[in-house]
Amino acid sequence: MQTRHRKALLIYTHGAGRLGNQLFAYAHLLAFSEEHPGDYDIFNLAFIPYSTFFALPDQLKSALHQHPLLRYLTSLVEVDPKKGKISILQEKVMVNCARLMHIYAAAMSKGQSLIVGDIYYWSFIVGERITYLDLALPQVVERLQGKEVSVLAGWGIRSWSLLEKHGEAVRKKLAVHPRYTAIAQSFMDNLRERYDFLVGVAIRQGDYRTSAAVYQRFLFESDQYARWIVQADHAFADKGRVGFVLTADEPQNADLFGKNVHFSTGIAGGKGHYLESLVELSLCDVLMTSATTFGGWAAFVGNIPVIPLVNSAQVIQPEDSIHYLKALRLFDDLGNKLW
Repeated sequence: MQTRHRKALLIYTHGAGRLGNQLFAYAHLLAFSEEHPGDYDIFNLAFIPYSTFFALPDQLKSALHQHPLLRYLTSLVEVDPKKGKISILQEKVMVNCARLMHIYAAAMSKGQSLIVGDIYYWSFIVGERITYLDLALPQVVERLQGKEVSVLAGWGIRSWSLLEKHGEAVRKKLAVHPRYTAIAQSFMDNLRERYDFLVGVAIRQGDYRTSAAVYQRFLFESDQYARWIVQADHAFADKGRVGFVLTADEPQNADLFGKNVHFSTGIAGGKGHYLESLVELSLCDVLMTSATTFGGWAAFVGNIPVIPLVNSAQVIQPEDSIHYLKALRLFDDLGNKLW
């Protein structure tokens, strides 16, 4: 009689940040799963609050509900799409459940708790602390396969080569829900009738204003973005009629920008959802963004190049655009707590 293959269970409890960060962290885990089909069950606690925003395939939905306790936990911390964010009570439930998961894994002989890199504002997490975990390395695969349960946390879990290899599969698994893509597609179809080339612009200002100096170096005021847009308009003039799709985490003054700049439907202060903005950016031809995983993820979804905005003295040139994965790695290497 053939012995049934035992899957190892990987539980990711938390890393840092909001939507972009959670997508970014999940993408590496999913790429790892694609590389080892049938070897792992992956439960991503940190992604549950955002799961209702995505058209998750049955495979991922079942992963969120595979065990009775995890199924109950999922029901407690799922976010109502209309509210758009986790409540204080739900966050407390998640934090304490994560702590218990790490304690359990660290105590059991067939389990392990690994804290990889920075976990930021989460504290009292039990586990072995390591700096970096490259999921593409054979010794890491062996370590994870050698335990029935591995509970992981932190911002240092990566698999860049696997993400590049399995990028298309990851995009399909983390596709945005049609309730947002339909609105975004209609918005972009209208702009495509007016312009030959569309440049996405992702402005991040909100939390950078109150963050430490290491983050404030990427805080650019709106008039700076307006100057970059004028430069990009000239830089891409050979493409024909150039238009801009702008989103931001703070309300913007339309008078600062030219008539060919169009606010995304989900811009802060607007009536739409920020998922609409993410999709709209992904449907552009190139994306200008500061060090934010929100912009980086939009480029990943759309498979479009990125012009990283990292210095107020830079002048936009077409040759500044780089592959989205190179941009994501650049943002990652900058050591920021990203959006």
